[in-house]
Amino acid sequence: MVVYLTGGSAQNTLPALRQETESLMQSAGYTLDWRDSAHGVDAANLVVVALNGDCTAPATPTVTAAPIDSGRSLAAATVQDGVILPFAHVDCAAVRSILGPLIAREAPARRSYLYGRAIGRLIAHELYHVMAQTREHAPSGIGKPCFTAADLVSDRFEFEAVALRKMRRAAADSSPALDTDASGR
Repeated sequence: MVVYLTGGSAQNTLPALRQETESLMQSAGYTLDWRDSAHGVDAANLVVVALNGDCTAPATPTVTAAPIDSGRSLAAATVQDGVILPFAHVDCAAVRSILGPLIAREAPARRSYLYGRAIGRLIAHELYHVMAQTREHAPSGIGKPCFTAADLVSDRFEFEAVALRKMRRAAADSSPALDTDASGR
């Protein structure tokens, strides 16, 4: 699967973001190919993820964060006429708001890592919706409907078995088309 990141700045969080997303998606049977451009990519294999806002970890600790609207989504996949499209976005300001107080006392490199890992988990959640073509959520893990700040920074937060089965089934259903070249071999 090709993932094209667009939008916000994420220089200091990009390595952790990619590593976490790759690890989570690999557990479901997907290999990610990150691209800087969507040009020349087969649309059937492409998911576009927009990073909205500043997705870098704060350079200075944030002891207090602005309150966040409890109805505000951290990330979402695009749905049109009941179909999940291969487009998603992450609201980096919302992520920064909920993580700020929790990681304020961490060293700068650790803040970058935790913030990037959190965004990677949100991307993996949205890729779950896109790849499994479901609006349903799992009862726990990366596939659950709502995350806490602790979920986003915990040492272990993975896909639950129900979500993994849905994504593995989708990967198996699409693999012949993905593994053949133009001649059908």
